Amino acid sequence: FAVLLGFSLWAVSVGWKSPHLPGCEFRQTQTAISAYYIQQNHDFSLAYPTPVLGKPWSIPLEFPLYQWTVVALSNTTGMELAQSGRLVSVGCFYLTLPFLYWLLGRLGLSWSRRLVALGFVVGCPLYIFYARSFLIETMALLFSVMFLWSYLLAIERQKSGWWLLASLVGSAAGLVKVTTFLFILMLAFGWTVVWLWRKRLGKANGTWKSLGTMAAWALGTVALPCLAAWWWVRYADAVKALNPLVDFLGSKHLTSFTLGSSATRFSGEIWRQHLAILFREIVAWWVLAGAALLALVFARLWWGWIALLVGCFFAVQVIFPVLYAFHEYYYVANAFTLMLAIGLVAGAVLESRLPRLMAWGLIVALQVGQGWSYWQVQLPAQRVPGNCDTAMTRELLLVTAPADILIIAGSDWSSVIPYLTQRRALMIRNGMESDQAYVAKGFSSLQGESVGALVLFGQQRDNHGLLEEAIRDFDIRSEERRVGKECRSR
Repeated sequence: FAVLLGFSLWAVSVGWKSPHLPGCEFRQTQTAISAYYIQQNHDFSLAYPTPVLGKPWSIPLEFPLYQWTVVALSNTTGMELAQSGRLVSVGCFYLTLPFLYWLLGRLGLSWSRRLVALGFVVGCPLYIFYARSFLIETMALLFSVMFLWSYLLAIERQKSGWWLLASLVGSAAGLVKVTTFLFILMLAFGWTVVWLWRKRLGKANGTWKSLGTMAAWALGTVALPCLAAWWWVRYADAVKALNPLVDFLGSKHLTSFTLGSSATRFSGEIWRQHLAILFREIVAWWVLAGAALLALVFARLWWGWIALLVGCFFAVQVIFPVLYAFHEYYYVANAFTLMLAIGLVAGAVLESRLPRLMAWGLIVALQVGQGWSYWQVQLPAQRVPGNCDTAMTRELLLVTAPADILIIAGSDWSSVIPYLTQRRALMIRNGMESDQAYVAKGFSSLQGESVGALVLFGQQRDNHGLLEEAIRDFDIRSEERRVGKECRSR
């Protein structure tokens, strides 16, 4: 475990000072640009700025606890914002490990076997790569795992202090990222059902009163976190409703995308995406195959828990099929269950009658496979030279002032260019470039503002109608600058 922890610490430090944000830059730069303007404007309001879809500039998705923490750390230490974001994410990931250690103890694992299991979490390529990202994921994971730990103690001990702690960290988890919290609620529900079954009437001195008391504590402990998450969704919807261009981000419009449909849940294309992420980002296919074989031979006593952990890992992909198929960082919420399942297999191998050296050789082989996967896939992305000083960003910095607004078409509503240039923007979403009513609403919201440039990507380079409308509405000079190299992101 110590060796793997050292490897993890080295790996997350690769490219630490680079402003480049590899891995789902669309989402990372969205979080980063919010933190940047919170810092610049000293705006710590709940309706925090994300200036990429026109005025008003706020489009709150998650509760901004992560952004506030990043900005506070940056302001206190003088650290660059990108490095501050990485440090908060990394810190949250490593702080999650003690709570996983304590939870593993509830399965009856000795301290050494718990460390063996945690070694697979620490060495997981996904956690190395996304623990250093400018994302809310590891903070949501920390609070969610803390909730599970304190929830179990609250039900067992039935003390108000544990209830309060579980309510607070659960509320933080639900506010920061509700989908991560919902996954942990699945685990909490499963654990509670097992308890209720063991304490059912006539077994283990169970009584209707004791069962009712336990159920009441369980419901009471999840009540405040669920209420907090519900309140935030309602509040965020009200703020987003003030911008006529962001109705697609309202909870009603996102439900079908978030939960998917019966067709998408079992779509071959969707599951090919799931498996591609699984074997590219989380675990090498031969490592998983080897662990499965070892489980069949040596881990019979742990089959139940292994099946439960693996089942939870895949169940969340059925619940949120599209989110997990196209956003690999979502797996930060549930990859630890698969890693712990492999860790249980490793512990069983150590407990088997195999010679000690052979048992350790098998475990080391699995870990080397994980390290090799990281070395081949994630490490090169971290080593990309990363000031993103491209022809596009240089040109925009040359022709615009810091207070100017960019109008950008052909790049969906990505925050990459606005973040790299530190300019506010009206991003015209893909497919809406020729919708005159949509464009008119966006342009109308910018009246009285200084629009510095119109940026047209790809096929939108020939959108003369949009160009003429921008010239007419904002008195942009008709001089055209063509930039051949665009800032491409992984």
